[in-house]
Amino acid sequence: MTGEPKGLPGWESDARLFCEAMASKPDAVSVDDTAELRDRFMLSAAINRHLRADPLLPPALLPDDWPGSGLRHEFGRICTDFITTILTYLETNSS
Repeated sequence: MTGEPKGLPGWESDARLFCEAMASKPDAVSVDDTAELRDRFMLSAAINRHLRADPLLPPALLPDDWPGSGLRHEFGRICTDFITTILTYLETNSS
């Protein structure tokens, strides 16, 4: 036994890549920018799948710079952006 749960380095590496990808996105997206909306949706789906595999270990068992909480924050941000974009679209296009 190594004292480290199997798969943590790979999960951590992927989480950091997802955080970088999200950080490179602008805070808001126009409803007319369908390519960006598609890309954000695909990225959020990948992050959601990745978060479901987070071992959710107690802080004492995680490295000091574990990216899990940062990734959950970025996922929350993209979800909030989607909701805002959808509400804006509905307000603008309601009959």
